[in-house]
Amino acid sequence: MKLSRLEAGLRVVIAFNEAFNQSPDARREIEQIFGLGIRCVMRWKCEWVDASGKKEHRRGADIFQLRNGLICEQLSYTKG
Repeated sequence: MKLSRLEAGLRVVIAFNEAFNQSPDARREIEQIFGLGIRCVMRWKCEWVDASGKKEHRRGADIFQLRNGLICEQLSYTKG
């Protein structure tokens, strides 16, 4: 099933809302951000406490492509 950009974007928003609602103490910290030409890279770390009380974290990077001053593409990668 192919989704429109709007439908795909809405599904991403819903998934993030569900994840953050399950872990209201989650925190995302930007560790580094820089741009080069039409791209921008953001390295981040997300920390939270799971249902059993164990502290967890993930690191990742988002690569953005810009067009006319707006984000037109985002690729996200995580480690962990």
